[in-house]
Amino acid sequence: FMPAGITLDSTLEGTTSAGVRPMPNPIAYNQRYFFSSSEKAVIKIVVVNSKMEVLSQTAFKFNGTWTVAVDFSDRTRFPNHSSYRVYYSLSAAGKPNFKTGYGDIKICDSPSDWQDCFR
Repeated sequence: FMPAGITLDSTLEGTTSAGVRPMPNPIAYNQRYFFSSSEKAVIKIVVVNSKMEVLSQTAFKFNGTWTVAVDFSDRTRFPNHSSYRVYYSLSAAGKPNFKTGYGDIKICDSPSDWQDCFR
């Protein structure tokens, strides 16, 4: 996906961080992702359920180090004790998806009681 107004114009594959660091996990209401690139690139983040239905997606151009917060507070879409997969990719002109990855998350309304998260 590429939202209206976002293009790969004026982007380059740069040196990226060793990895995208999501935190925290399990999560209660939002999760932050840290990205770093030496050149302007496009970051895309997509959240899917076990049926691969897209529940959330975002994309934007960035350069340098960025923190992106993804909101999981809507309990009608992200019920307590549910699990999701988050995909991300970095793209540049001529190098779509030059860095990709994913991670699994667990929604937990009781972050102080981690044992309750996995019951």
